[in-house]
This record gives sequence, C-alpha cells and structure tokens, in this order.
Amino acid sequence: MKKDLEEFSDILNIRAHHLLCIQGFQGRGYSQGFVKNMDKIVNFLKNNPQTLLKVISSTDDICYCCPHNIENTCKQSPSAEDNVKKMDLKTLNCLGLEKHDITTYEHIIELLSNRLDSSDLKEICGFCLWIECCNLHK
Repeated sequence: MKKDLEEFSDILNIRAHHLLCIQGFQGRGYSQGFVKNMDKIVNFLKNNPQTLLKVISSTDDICYCCPHNIENTCKQSPSAEDNVKKMDLKTLNCLGLEKHDITTYEHIIELLSNRLDSSDLKEICGFCLWIECCNLHK
C-alpha cells in the first residue's frame, strides 16, 4: 500500500466501489488519518487523470489508513468484508471491468459517465454508511 504522494507515481490499487467513493467524497470518513489519505488520493487523481489504477476487490490504497482495516480485512462489522466485496463486484459488472484490470483514472471517469445510472448507484451503494452525504446521490 502507498503511504506518500510520491509513491503514487506508479499504479494505484483501488477497490472497485471506491471508484464511486472518489467521485462522491465530501471530506468525511472513519478517522482523521483516513480522511487525510482519501483527500490526497482524490486530489492526486483529479490533477493527474493519466494515473494508472489497478482495480481490485480487496483492501486498497484508500483502505490503508482506515481504522477498520485489520490484517487487510474490513472489520467495521461482522458482515462488512462480504458487503464491500459485493459492492466491488457490482461496480465491476456495471463498468464492464474485471478484477485486476489496469486502466487510467481518465478512462474510469468515462466509464462512470457512460455506464452508470441512478438505479445502478442505488443497487451498488444502497446500504453505504456515507450515502446521505455523497455527491453521487444528490
């Protein structure tokens, strides 16, 4: 996992559903460390759209600073890991991607724009803790 922006010059590992979270991020999160890391990643990607992303369905460079990330597993609740994996798989399916695909952030933005609609977002994000403050759902 990446710790500093200097390390973002290669490929970022991003869970599939976090591709949506990046778009809707409002500066809130599970801890100050998580918010700081997420903010760095969001701003870096927006300023560097040619950045390569490896789209995964496991803990990623965003999860790195999450207090619920215990031994590379989401421990927010007993069902959290299964729930986020389901969100990842739904996102991959909607975008026409497969686990471990590598593409640019710019291409991800195009896919999000062309392949997702409000019903997809409801299906993917329906039980998300952050849905009320997410830019994608306003």
